Amino acid sequence: MRGSVLVIGGGIAGMQTSLDLTELGFKVYLVERTPSIGGRMAQLDKTFPTNDCSLCILAPKMVEVFRNPNIELLTYSEVKKLEGKAGDFKVIVTKKPRYIDETKCKGCGDCASKCPKIEVPNLFDMNLGKRKSIYIPFPQAVPPVYLIDPELCLKITKGVCGVCEKVCKAEAIDYEQQPQDIKLHVGAVVVATGFDVKAEGLSTRWGYRFPNVVSALEYERILCASGPFGGHVLRPSDHEEPEKIAFIQCAGSRDLHEGVPYCSSVCCMYTAKEAIITSEHSENTQCFVFRHDIRAYGKNFYEFTQRAQDEYGVTYFQTKISTIQEDPETNDLIIHYEDLKNGGFADFRANLVVLATPLIPSDGTIELGKILDIKLDEYNFFKEKSYFSKSESSKEGIFLCGFCQGPMDIPETVADASGVAAKVASLLNEDKFTEIKEKEIKVPEKKVEITDEPRIGVLVCHCGINIGKYVNVPEVVEYIKQLPNVVHCEDNLYSCSSDSQERIKEIIQEMDLNRFIVASCTPRTHESLFQETCLEAGLNKYLFEMVNIRDQCSWVHMNEKEAATEKAKDLIRMAVSKVKLIRPQKEETLKVIPSAFVIGGGVSGMTAALNLADQGFKVYLVEKDKALGGNLNHLNILYPIQEDASNYLNEIVENVKNNKNIEIHLSTSIENIKGYIGNYDITIKNSKKKRKELKVGTIIVATGANEYKPEGLFQYDGKNKNVITQLELEDRLKSGDTTWLENIKRVTTILCVNARQKEGITYCSNVCCGVSIKNIGLLKELKPDLEILILYRDFQMAKKEFEDYYRERRKNAIFLRYDLEKLPKISKISKGNVPEKYKVSVFDTNLQEEIDFETDLIILATPMIPAENLEELAKMLKVPLDRTGFFLEAHVKLRPLDFATDGIFLAGCAQWPKNIQDSISQANGAAGRASRFLSAGEIRTSGLVAEVDPVKCIGCGKCKEVCAYNAIELIDTTKEFEEVSIIITKSHINSALCKGCGTCAATCPINAISVKHYDFNQIGAMIDSYLLERTSMEGE
Repeated sequence: MRGSVLVIGGGIAGMQTSLDLTELGFKVYLVERTPSIGGRMAQLDKTFPTNDCSLCILAPKMVEVFRNPNIELLTYSEVKKLEGKAGDFKVIVTKKPRYIDETKCKGCGDCASKCPKIEVPNLFDMNLGKRKSIYIPFPQAVPPVYLIDPELCLKITKGVCGVCEKVCKAEAIDYEQQPQDIKLHVGAVVVATGFDVKAEGLSTRWGYRFPNVVSALEYERILCASGPFGGHVLRPSDHEEPEKIAFIQCAGSRDLHEGVPYCSSVCCMYTAKEAIITSEHSENTQCFVFRHDIRAYGKNFYEFTQRAQDEYGVTYFQTKISTIQEDPETNDLIIHYEDLKNGGFADFRANLVVLATPLIPSDGTIELGKILDIKLDEYNFFKEKSYFSKSESSKEGIFLCGFCQGPMDIPETVADASGVAAKVASLLNEDKFTEIKEKEIKVPEKKVEITDEPRIGVLVCHCGINIGKYVNVPEVVEYIKQLPNVVHCEDNLYSCSSDSQERIKEIIQEMDLNRFIVASCTPRTHESLFQETCLEAGLNKYLFEMVNIRDQCSWVHMNEKEAATEKAKDLIRMAVSKVKLIRPQKEETLKVIPSAFVIGGGVSGMTAALNLADQGFKVYLVEKDKALGGNLNHLNILYPIQEDASNYLNEIVENVKNNKNIEIHLSTSIENIKGYIGNYDITIKNSKKKRKELKVGTIIVATGANEYKPEGLFQYDGKNKNVITQLELEDRLKSGDTTWLENIKRVTTILCVNARQKEGITYCSNVCCGVSIKNIGLLKELKPDLEILILYRDFQMAKKEFEDYYRERRKNAIFLRYDLEKLPKISKISKGNVPEKYKVSVFDTNLQEEIDFETDLIILATPMIPAENLEELAKMLKVPLDRTGFFLEAHVKLRPLDFATDGIFLAGCAQWPKNIQDSISQANGAAGRASRFLSAGEIRTSGLVAEVDPVKCIGCGKCKEVCAYNAIELIDTTKEFEEVSIIITKSHINSALCKGCGTCAATCPINAISVKHYDFNQIGAMIDSYLLERTSMEGE
């Protein structure tokens, strides 16, 4: 076995897998065939549903990969040969010549600025932008190293020019570079090769040949601040701002004639996002979406599509597109379509058309499959080992991650990556930490005393146009330069890029700075990046301060540029006042108890427990019910594999029971949870009232979800045997008794019962459509002459094989489409009928008419809702719930399995409704995230904690009463005064438990408590700075 892993593909999937693997104790070789890591996510403008700048949240992760001493980055490289077996693979990677020495290039760009060659289309900008013969793909590229196009370079092709070599002060140009074969020896391989966009291969009816018909990814580059048009919405043909933009969904997807029968999963959401961003970018542009079904199944996804319509005025048409033609005089597009609301045909004139084209396996997938000797599926994605092991390929030791195995969005990909890392760790468990090395900070930390004169540096970020469009950054810089103790202030385009980190280190060292401020976007995603940069420059990380002028200035004052600029000045000036008073802080090291506590014994909890146990960790699995399995106990057949659910249930339960590292507690409740990451004290109580104390290092929450019981809707009361929910139907089918079907001639299934509402349950539960389609097929098998009707709004079948599954079973039923505004009506015909009959009235939007019919059985597809009593558990764990009652993750895109509270992780339907396969994947991911700490053995605490002045403290205990983290205890000490002994009570703060929230400091009646880095003097200085400046301005 080898303690190293090859990861193929440097997009978000490959990067997250690599980072998790290094934390689990493995050396990683990350191979990317393009010149930079970042993948498709780097090309996006924003990410849904939060509309965060994609590169803003991605760039810190790219830099983290670049800095990691245990990740060897092989960009502009491809795998050419692999042989061996799991634990012992030998690989040959060919590195293409950049004609630039990567060890010398500083990324300054002098070479490109002087290159005389005519510009050619830039692939990163989807050929809408231009680049020269020597170029860097995009400003935040990692590594920040240029490369030469050998087919265009005059020096290489004709032996003339050589200007770049003459101007390169680093002497990094090397025209003689040759391809290099690199031999690697690894224990496992992870394939994370992402996807490509099918546009040029579409049939002519989509009009892609016309200059003003673009793919959605091309439109992302148009919108992007670093894109070819600087973030301005312009038509490619004449660079004029379009008045009407038509977004066409399913442009080639779900289409057998186009060769893409599946749904690409993300198109409905990015279409809504692009329409929203367009509305923000361009006030004069109207957006129209031509859609079929809306497939928005993730957390806050459906609500996001409604926001596009309700808040941004985006108009949605329910249509089928016939053809798109061009008006040659104006280059406008004429869309011929069928309106599915009224059955009529119409034309629509648009100035620009954006196609949601299919996402397909990346170019080279077939060849790579042959090299690795792994199978592809019928869609040419890499084929997983089984439905229950989608991270494993057909060959042991080779794993699959992200979009290379089928459509998924960014949070799914990130969760999948952590799961893959955990599976690799299980395989190579004995070889953890055999090939890794500790990161070395080469520059010793500068000693900074509180008495030293503050020397402050400030960097103000444009963030492309995210900040620069609304805040006058040069004006802000000139203002900040005049402030006392500001030694240096400058602006830059992207502060989070890798070259900017080098610039920050240069400034700190050259200017002998002892404080540093970055004014850019949110500390939530970027603060740790800049703190690490300060450390590498020899500056204590707590001598850094970050000012959020994106969220607090440019975003909230989009229409008030002067106010945004003045506010930015105020915020940075206040930060300057604060940093004069900040001091270096120290972080403590804590031991981690190598065991885990898993809450919930459903498929997610059992999967997470097995993964951790297979890595050698002790696991306590707690389930409130008397049996393991959760909702899986009630399922009959699993779709789309059509296997008996009990087969998998029995197998996984048996594996859990037989694993010596798993201790199972059934019919057990949690009484108390105390402690902190690495050291939790948990009290549990079983049905016999017997208590047990547990000590663990991490916690995984896998509490599942329940089926909503629609009391009072559509004649449902829980007692009527002929109006039932899908889960109740599952129980009937699972029993094997079919006598209840004997008198049933017609069955009606109603989808979206009390789901996707304007208020209340506003979300889509993801699984209801698939379960309904599965069950109509099973009912038809049991009784072929059964008549089945399905009343639906949209069909949610957004997985690789689900569209085919749906297509194959459409013949089993009659489908009637209804609107939320006109819900179906159900009434009993008479009480004497056996079985009872019901009258159904529904307005079919496809036929545009009211349809009345009788039915014998009504099946209601209701949403999944959070498990019971989560509020109490959330309080114990000190973690939040979202507005729908599900647990709230730390970051919707890049930390979907983490809580904001360190050491606690999330899996399965506790986070959001999902199917079994996704629950398994996320459970493995949560186990991977948890095992990073368990594997490390120790962690460092934050320096941002409260401290008590023992001289001032009177031991009143008010701080202890308000501490939400149980970090404060009252300690009695005895003082001897001659012949008298006095017991004195003082507050003591456990730095490992303290989160630095400041509640205790605000409560203390005598100001005996302060919070490091946020004490009252620092806060007071910020307030004074603001008030004095405002007073001065008003006086003028």
